Amino acid sequence: MSIMTKNIQHFTGRVLIHIRKSAVCFAGFFLLPVLTIFSQTFNTTASPGKIGKNQLTVVTYEIGGAGSVQNFQAPQFKDWEVASGPNQSSYTSSVNGTVTRRTAISYYLQPKRTGRLVVEGARAQVDGKQLNSNSTIVEVLAKNVDEQAPQQNKSDPLSSLFDDPLFGQDAPAQEPENVYDDAAYIKAGEDLNRKINQVLLLKVTTSKNSCYEGEPIMATYKLYARVDVEVGFNKRPSFSGFSAFDMEEPSQSYVYETLNGKKFKVYTIRKVQLYPLQSGTLTLDPVELECKMRFIKYEAAASPNFDPYNSSNYLNTQYALKSPALNIAVLPLPTEGRPADFKGAVGNFSINALTNSTETGKDDATTLQVSVRGSGNFSLVQAPVVQWPKGVEAYDPSQRDNLIKSVMPVAGDKTFDYVFLSHAPGTLTIPAVKFSYFDITAKAYKTIETKPVTIQVAAESKRPKQDTDEAGANWPLIFVAIAKYVLPLLAAGLVLYVLFSFFIRRKRKQQHSEMRAMEDAWERVLNDTKQQATINQQNKVVIGEIPAVDGDEKYMPAFSQAPLNETATSTEVMEERLHEPSNLLQSEAALWMPDHRVFYQALKNDMLQAMVMATGQASANKTALLLTLQQRGADVTALRQLNSIMDECDAAIYSPVHYDADRQKTLDEVRFLLKALK
Repeated sequence: MSIMTKNIQHFTGRVLIHIRKSAVCFAGFFLLPVLTIFSQTFNTTASPGKIGKNQLTVVTYEIGGAGSVQNFQAPQFKDWEVASGPNQSSYTSSVNGTVTRRTAISYYLQPKRTGRLVVEGARAQVDGKQLNSNSTIVEVLAKNVDEQAPQQNKSDPLSSLFDDPLFGQDAPAQEPENVYDDAAYIKAGEDLNRKINQVLLLKVTTSKNSCYEGEPIMATYKLYARVDVEVGFNKRPSFSGFSAFDMEEPSQSYVYETLNGKKFKVYTIRKVQLYPLQSGTLTLDPVELECKMRFIKYEAAASPNFDPYNSSNYLNTQYALKSPALNIAVLPLPTEGRPADFKGAVGNFSINALTNSTETGKDDATTLQVSVRGSGNFSLVQAPVVQWPKGVEAYDPSQRDNLIKSVMPVAGDKTFDYVFLSHAPGTLTIPAVKFSYFDITAKAYKTIETKPVTIQVAAESKRPKQDTDEAGANWPLIFVAIAKYVLPLLAAGLVLYVLFSFFIRRKRKQQHSEMRAMEDAWERVLNDTKQQATINQQNKVVIGEIPAVDGDEKYMPAFSQAPLNETATSTEVMEERLHEPSNLLQSEAALWMPDHRVFYQALKNDMLQAMVMATGQASANKTALLLTLQQRGADVTALRQLNSIMDECDAAIYSPVHYDADRQKTLDEVRFLLKALK
């Protein structure tokens, strides 16, 4: 071959290489946007695809490869009844450096009729683009479908190939056994999101969807699981606008239930009795659970060399499970026929009155006991008004509760003790005491009353007279009681006081040492500040000369161009910031106002405003503010206490009667908690 021929071949080969490289770059330049679009998927699946008319199918709308999902719109489900849903979940996985994000919204549907029923697709805005999912068909039969997996055909003629030594392969291992069928196993290539939706479900049910003010409803949150799962709360249910009584303490116990032919472990997350405090549409916020579970890799378990202690044979995943929000329609109590003494009690009650004695003396203290028994909203059962006869001096009643909150509705009794004195002897008759409530069963107001109470008032006092000893000296019985009982108690109290004083002195000495150490540390900080200020003054350091990062000029603060102030000024600023008070101006102004609702509304406003300033958000939504503070590392215990106090504010605002609580104590607690957020 000549040199000319070799040069031509070499040149031709280099030209072909450049052409191939250019083609690859051209294809990558034009196909990259297309591949990016197709990396976002929005699919509709139904499992199982064939069911009976009394069975359920799980319809999942899965969005893959999306950064954000907004404005999800489910179809009408014309031929279906929604048994549960929407149940929203999401997970992120990383395989060989590739991060996959998936979001799924699932529904449990029951067919209204038989035939080939269509499940329409949904719509959602994915990364700012409007996407539609596909529709799918589910075949509904008149009889229930056996959902057990078909047995492997042992007479398959191809199965003998695995025994042929020419193939050099072993026969496949038998399938692993599990009490939950294949729930704990995941196969290679199996959709993890769909797998989780088949083995996990969070449901919330209520005893009714509409009620009257003060009528109880039961809300139950249950977790259905076919695998072992570790659960933690991301968001606990909020019962704003309700009085809540927990019926059961959360526990690790569970019961078995069969759902759609599958056996589930059912855990009761929370069971609570709710009494609405106002009319309108009240919302039970969703519950968010953080679920951790582990699946066994099917191929590894099927191997005869399966090692149960090898972590590579398992797939660990973390999954966010969310229940739907529920709306409760609360009807206002009727105004027609409402008694003048009605104070908001709803339920079924009876009333009784008696005195601690049927005979008393003039100006002797006597107690009238009025008991309200029954079941209902006891939080609004207030002391009835007693029409006292002339010549009777009465004091404000005290209250004793004996309630059973573990039953629905709450049952028991409230007893009100009225202490009174009669200034005139003779027969004293206390008129019947009336009590009004709204009867849910009859849907009408009822007024019940006690029988009149009659006592005899003597002209002289019935109090114990003075005692006389053998020498004829008169000694009050109260002195005898002091000699017998109080003096030994005083001696014991003195011993306890000495011991307590010893421990107090020891504690104060320890606190003094700690305070001295803190003062020394503070003194060192001030000295360091003085030294640094002196150095800055000598070197003429100017804060305004710090260069800004490119592109961030608009975020740089407008510092002064003057040098640092004198050391004494820096110290004053540090001490002023150390003692900076919390801003609770509205609450402090309304602290002693007669209407308690004004104070609690001002307190709630101040708390929301403080959290808005702490987060920098424009919205005053309580849930969003608490979540933002938690994400920024605020103390979780302080956030829970703030949330509880705001719920107490709601209860006080909507309570039509006086809300008996220590306002100053509540205000001081809020001031302390808000300081903890800074």
